[in-house]
Amino acid sequence: MIAGQPRGLITRDRLNRMLASKFGMPLYWNRTIDKIMENAPLVAEADMQVEAVARLAMDRPDSQLYDTVIVTEQGRYVGGVTVKALLESFASLQAEAARRVNPLTGLPGGDIIRREIEARIKMRKPFSVYYADLDYFKWFNDSYGYSAGDDMIRYTASVLDGNLNQEDGSDHFLGHIGGDDFISISDRPDPEARCRAFIDRFHAGVDPMYGTARPTTVIDRHGSAVQQPGVSLSIAVIRWDGSGVVSHEELSRLAAACKKKAKELPGSAYAVIEAFAASFEERA
Repeated sequence: MIAGQPRGLITRDRLNRMLASKFGMPLYWNRTIDKIMENAPLVAEADMQVEAVARLAMDRPDSQLYDTVIVTEQGRYVGGVTVKALLESFASLQAEAARRVNPLTGLPGGDIIRREIEARIKMRKPFSVYYADLDYFKWFNDSYGYSAGDDMIRYTASVLDGNLNQEDGSDHFLGHIGGDDFISISDRPDPEARCRAFIDRFHAGVDPMYGTARPTTVIDRHGSAVQQPGVSLSIAVIRWDGSGVVSHEELSRLAAACKKKAKELPGSAYAVIEAFAASFEERA
């Protein structure tokens, strides 16, 4: 046995129940502790997520439901946590998570997006960041009303999420930066196909949002008329091969520059750049 490895658990309630029974004292008083302890207590490594441990704790039999959870580090005992403390921490984390998601789409925002990117960088595995936003959304919001604008945002989120959920075997993430800006992260090696799928799905269902007649002209942020059949989708893609040194800030800067290139292309479009490439690869 590893020194310091927990072998079982004896709680005050368990001991009191045994000793307080009709023949408890003569039955148990002279027994060794290993004969009366719980031989299979819940043991959690210190780096396990609180949510996962809380779910394991609540899945235990009623007789063990409120037993202390033993905490180990590399198999060695380091302490224990009560179910009360565990559930209070879980509730606090849920409340904090709720404050960090976008209330319109329910998608994670700022800090969560940053942590997701930083965690993937530490793994040093290739991934791509997709920075998507709507062109002429202000015109749509002003023309059709803020309620329709909210519907357009939710629709865009559903388009991106729907495509992600169809990607079997991929490790993906979707976040909402705010307004009409979204971030998607994926380990898929084919960003061009993914961007085309996003754009095709977006245009396949956007027409009903314009009512009975689809517009042929929109107004840009400078008040100028632009020949454009409504809102379009621009996507900037930053690919990282898992090598070299990169940071969340560097990826953010590259994404902003790449999105500018995508917006220079007519209609819905995307642009792709390698994290440290000298030139852009553009696709309409």
